Amino acid sequence: MPDHFPLILNSIAKTLPNGRELFADIHLSLSAGEFISIQGESGIGKSTLLNLAAGLDVPSAGEVIVAGQSLDGLSETALTALRGQKIGFVFQAFHVLPFLNLIQNVSLPAILTGDTRDLALEKAADLLDKVGLGDRTHSLVSELSGGELQRVAIARALVHAPTLILADEPTGNLDPSTSAEVMDLLTRTVKSTGAAMILVTHSAIDAASADRRLVMTATGMRDLHD
Repeated sequence: MPDHFPLILNSIAKTLPNGRELFADIHLSLSAGEFISIQGESGIGKSTLLNLAAGLDVPSAGEVIVAGQSLDGLSETALTALRGQKIGFVFQAFHVLPFLNLIQNVSLPAILTGDTRDLALEKAADLLDKVGLGDRTHSLVSELSGGELQRVAIARALVHAPTLILADEPTGNLDPSTSAEVMDLLTRTVKSTGAAMILVTHSAIDAASADRRLVMTATGMRDLHD
């Protein structure tokens, strides 16, 4: 399977435990360096689709392939290792650790994937500088604004050089001006690393910055550029 596609979804479907089919027949191939956005009605399953792409949930039908590796039948240990090596996450709620300073927060994923502490700290310092927080490396989370926290989350998502970034409403808690700054930063930083990214968002403004804009429905995906 070609590993130059960070993500391939082959005819993905998801049925809920109550029997309701959330979505079906989702096909998607994401190329290296490509940034796509996914919009759709609330409850249609956009976040669920990200969970399937990350191996955090299992599709009812179809196959998920990340960086050339099918997730079908992988053990939880193997899935955890794959996520740690290949996937970066950016969430609406930031999920930074309040008892660590910024450089410790950002370096942690690199340490967990095998980097030495010194190398991980070096990578973290470089990314914090790129997101405009190079002078705040030893600040605590409690000292930051929402926009600054999201910048930390972006740096942390990229520190282990993932091939796939999954961003779930990353500007949902931010004001419009800060949202625009964060999206510009996220787009530029991801492009500079060559990672591919899926952005799930309700914001048409955020979605418009993507290479491809998709709308998710219960019967598949529609490309807004078609």
